[in-house]
Amino acid sequence: MKARLNLTVMFTATLVFCLLSHSGSAEAYDLHAVKGIEAFGGSKEAREILARNGFVVSDPTFKQIFEPYIKSPQVKEPSEKHPMGESLPSFITTDSAWHTYHILLEEGVKEMEQIQSQRLLRFSKRLWALAREQKINPDDDGLMLFASIGLALQDETHRKSLDSLGKIVVDALRAGTVPVDVSIGFPLAPQQFRAQSFYTQSSELSDYFAARQWYATVVFRLANARETRLALILAGLVNAD
Repeated sequence: MKARLNLTVMFTATLVFCLLSHSGSAEAYDLHAVKGIEAFGGSKEAREILARNGFVVSDPTFKQIFEPYIKSPQVKEPSEKHPMGESLPSFITTDSAWHTYHILLEEGVKEMEQIQSQRLLRFSKRLWALAREQKINPDDDGLMLFASIGLALQDETHRKSLDSLGKIVVDALRAGTVPVDVSIGFPLAPQQFRAQSFYTQSSELSDYFAARQWYATVVFRLANARETRLALILAGLVNAD
């Protein structure tokens, strides 16, 4: 979606601008009478074709398909009637509107996820603290390890403080290539923890993606009595806090 697009922009003077034609002239269209003609950035040859045919195809390069519209040059300075000035009109096509919708949707989701990343970080810190305080069976630290790994995937400081077992799991999930055995549920595929799309744009979002995947993919199996008990304790901790 972010790929650079080589766009062929149709400078359709007959549709976009008010053209005045007059007979008996070498030019079919009087470009001096065209509103916004000063914004035309084509070559001398392109300008001659525009004057002769009323339209011309040029080939500027834009990062996004809608960029020519949002950066449309002003043809009138701000005035009392037009406080924001007046820009060239936009030529909207179905494909440009659809593409713009997806860009805006992605930006909206990214902003939402940036907020969610902080919420998940606070959740992980609190869960880890409660899991340490509420440890019922001293011989089973599965729930504390579960919370600790969830926090470590998102918090570098906590990641550095992990014991050897936790560090092995976190490093394998972040950079490994083979299924990783964890103390709860089934082995996990590290590929599921690799950030994608806009999550790769910052370390904060990449770490949040990995932590969210941890909570989403670790399975407390009903057929396993230990994991069922840990699931009940986890539910109780979240419900009581």
